[in-house]
Amino acid sequence: MIEQASDDLQIVVSLSTSVKVGRRHIGTGPEDHSHKRVKSATTSNINGAWILFEQATEAMKNIHQNMHRDNERLKAEVTTTKQILELGHGLPRGFLYALTLSTSHGMLIVVYNGRPITLWGMDEDTYTGSCGKKLSSGDISTHMIIALAFSLKPSIRLLVVTYLDSDLALLDPFVDQQPTSGAWKTHLRTLTKTSWPSNHQAILNTRRRLPVYSKYEQILDIYHQSQVMILSSDTGSGKSTQVPQLLVYDKWASDLQIACTQPRRLAAKELAERVADEMGVVHGAEVGSHVRFEAMTGKKTRLVYMTEGILLRKATGTDKDLKGYACVVVDEAHERTADTDLLLALLKGIVARRRDFRIIIMSATLDADDFKRYFDDCPLLHIPGQHYDKGVCVRLYTEATYDNLTPSMTPGILCQPLESLILTLAAAGYSKVMDFDWISLPHPEPVSRAAYNLRAWEFLNDNGTLTPSSTHAAKCPLDPIWYRAMVVANSQGCTMDILDLTSISSAQGSIFVRPKQFQQVADMMKSKWARAGSDHIPLLNAFHAFEDAWEKKNNPGVDLDEWCFDNFLNRHVLEDILRIRKDLIAFLRPTKLKVSMVDSVSIRKTLAIAFCTQIATF
Repeated sequence: MIEQASDDLQIVVSLSTSVKVGRRHIGTGPEDHSHKRVKSATTSNINGAWILFEQATEAMKNIHQNMHRDNERLKAEVTTTKQILELGHGLPRGFLYALTLSTSHGMLIVVYNGRPITLWGMDEDTYTGSCGKKLSSGDISTHMIIALAFSLKPSIRLLVVTYLDSDLALLDPFVDQQPTSGAWKTHLRTLTKTSWPSNHQAILNTRRRLPVYSKYEQILDIYHQSQVMILSSDTGSGKSTQVPQLLVYDKWASDLQIACTQPRRLAAKELAERVADEMGVVHGAEVGSHVRFEAMTGKKTRLVYMTEGILLRKATGTDKDLKGYACVVVDEAHERTADTDLLLALLKGIVARRRDFRIIIMSATLDADDFKRYFDDCPLLHIPGQHYDKGVCVRLYTEATYDNLTPSMTPGILCQPLESLILTLAAAGYSKVMDFDWISLPHPEPVSRAAYNLRAWEFLNDNGTLTPSSTHAAKCPLDPIWYRAMVVANSQGCTMDILDLTSISSAQGSIFVRPKQFQQVADMMKSKWARAGSDHIPLLNAFHAFEDAWEKKNNPGVDLDEWCFDNFLNRHVLEDILRIRKDLIAFLRPTKLKVSMVDSVSIRKTLAIAFCTQIATF
């Protein structure tokens, strides 16, 4: 139905019953308060969805008016996004979509369970969101539109369109297809004001095929109803990439971050890069990663993929309640590392102290009984994985070995060294490890042995509390025994060499390359670095040789890749060691440890003293 007002042209494209359209204005230039009121129009007897468009007349174009919000709420029945897009597609420029908001004019209407909800609009120079947060008009940006939409209800779906520079921009990151022609030619990213990359539609299509993608509504429903939830789904279902970014939009208006923990550094970095690509932002800006010795975050960061150890240090440091985080997603919880168990125990305490805090435990297995019991029978959502045609599975082990496998992985706290964990607990003020609220209680013997080692390294007192010299050890992103080696090296005058060895041990991967077809040659090249009776000295010599070559890499005739190839050394790992050492030096700067170098005898003596608890006796 099309209805025209006599003095101000108004076009109403409507499929709804008894829809009252409020007074609205639209202009093309600076604000001029000499504007006229647009008459109300009423449509009826047509079912389905509605869209309101307005087009200024030729006379109004010369008045340079801005559109102002009317206090009247719009009510209507809304069906599918596809129908709305079909109605709106192809209309000429100058039309204004009813579900709209921009930094200078408009009202946002979102859809919840098929019904439109007026979310917020412009009143004077202040926007008031449903969360109660007031923002000046100059602070409004397109990502806030989506954020406030998700902050209203747990299941908001449909689309949000903004009117910018005479073009329409589709902003919904989850449901809607990106338009490709006609008036729909400006496509803004959700979190920035720049265009989506050319591969965005392909990425979006890939995401839609993920099992988790179709369960957004269920996830958000449970998330808003319970402080703790368990999400189980097979590997490859998309839970690691889709769930955290869903929470970002849900919690954007609160200014709190979302943390997603990973057991491994590489996974944390790669997931952050992938999610940043999906959200159309830069890795290190809105989406960041934080692993040992490497933090790629900034002031704009809202989602951080980090290792469990990083979050543990935060939770046992000055921010024990993690006040900067709205939710922590514990991914790969089924692996049950020692850090996972300790992190969940600390998060359980935070949930009791902060009613606004949320935890999502994600597992690739259905065996979540331990988690449900530990968190007081919290809700569990299982999302079936992707289904494939029948095929052949080839296993590289015998059927007998397969039959003897345990149903689930043994918790790390029952089979991993506990020195670092106990030191972290002591730093948090927990001296009695066996009385701590564990998911799985550790065995007394490994706990006693770890406590003995920490006392031998002078990090713990007899009562389980920290010694004065262990303050930095508890904060250091190193295994405690390597920090002990640094302390001993300080007295032996070889701090720099031990620092190099510490950096080498902290890197992922070996510095030596041993190709299958050149193993003998590689072994011969490796032997040239061995000039003393120690496994550590060849590592140190090879690293120092690379360091010399790296400093000359810009000289004419120097090819660092060729040098590494000839010496069977891994350039990527060696450069990673240089970066780790730089971070360690920065960490040690406030301490009293002096950086110095000396001969290999002192190095071996230092290692013998520091690792005395690992000497085998007969």
